[in-house]
Amino acid sequence: MRYGYSEVIRTLPGERDALVEILVNVAGKLGSAGCELYAVSVPDDEPETVLVNEIWLSKEHHDRCLDLPDVRDAISAGMPLVAELRSQESTVVGGLGVAG
Repeated sequence: MRYGYSEVIRTLPGERDALVEILVNVAGKLGSAGCELYAVSVPDDEPETVLVNEIWLSKEHHDRCLDLPDVRDAISAGMPLVAELRSQESTVVGGLGVAG
């Protein structure tokens, strides 16, 4: 089964676009690390919220990616923009575009 990781991030006032840019820029580095989906979205009615949904080959792939220099740099740049972060792990059981 694939590993899922989801985040709801509330940014400091006026910092959402900067955080989105950081997250979108690092996305391209994750495919070779075992990430199959890395979707960044923003709710239209919540100007300080960012949603991130990830699907990984395994939890181990996700955990190893945290040691990649580009990922570490993105975390260092992004965390000062964050007011609150909630995350949830899951087991991905299927769906459109989800590898079995």
